[in-house]
Amino acid sequence: MHEQETVRDPEQPLEIPPGRVTISLTSVTYAYPSRLDQPALTDLHLKILPGTMVGIVGESGHGKSTLARLLMRFYDPTSGFLALNGIDYRSLRLADIRRLIAYVPQEVELLDDTIEANIR
Repeated sequence: MHEQETVRDPEQPLEIPPGRVTISLTSVTYAYPSRLDQPALTDLHLKILPGTMVGIVGESGHGKSTLARLLMRFYDPTSGFLALNGIDYRSLRLADIRRLIAYVPQEVELLDDTIEANIR
């Protein structure tokens, strides 16, 4: 709670052009500040084309959640480039990026209650 937020909106954000978008990751590496010598992702190349759904699967600890957080710009890569229709992520408003992505986390949160209450 006391950490400074490192990812912020740019002072003069660019607008995302209307229409379908492509998300590209080029040579993306990300290392958590507490483990700079052990990157969670290394030299990742990925292109998500308009209208596609992407499922990221793999063993625990192999960067799935880190990738999701990068795509939603909760983090910026340690190195490499994320772009939306060729526009650097860092030039766009956080809300504009996040409204384009649907995310289903792997963690299930259930209340200590009935099934009905959990569904509600």
